[in-house]
Amino acid sequence: MQPTGPYYIGGWCVDGIIAFEAAAQLMSEGADIGSVVLLHSPNPLHYQRMGASSVRLSKLKYHWKKIRRLRGPARWSYAAARLRGAAEPVTPWLPTSVLQNAALKYEPRSYRGSVLLLQPIERPSILDYRQGWEEVVTGTLEFFVCPGDHNTMLGPPNVEILAGRIRAHLGSTAVSAASLPKAARR
Repeated sequence: MQPTGPYYIGGWCVDGIIAFEAAAQLMSEGADIGSVVLLHSPNPLHYQRMGASSVRLSKLKYHWKKIRRLRGPARWSYAAARLRGAAEPVTPWLPTSVLQNAALKYEPRSYRGSVLLLQPIERPSILDYRQGWEEVVTGTLEFFVCPGDHNTMLGPPNVEILAGRIRAHLGSTAVSAASLPKAARR
């Protein structure tokens, strides 16, 4: 669709990991990358270091606390959704285990471009992905905490705030990239 850059690439969760690698490959081939937008996407190496038991325990505490705050049908709907989410694949066309295993084995390289990391305020405490991306992003890493949780950050009314933050980031990135000589952007 767009034969030349600057390219603006992004993704949510595991798709953010794919977007990060796509940007890294394009940049290594000399393409102009405007920015990468990661929506609650982990750096797989950092995620692995957290340990599966620690992640599960943190998620269990988070969901238990949320269930205890809810009342009536909302409590049961939330609990049922968590159970369904644990049992059903996110992408019916691709077994979840294949996608997750590939993503968690990925080892991101150093990236000198601009990255925006958006994380929901409502999340298990262990799932703060900023530190993991700080390890590999040698360019600009901008961080923003948005309202909602992993899923509701993408729905109304939270998505308007999220979209505003992305627009502001892309606007400042476009100005920054345009002010550099083309050779310096590569």
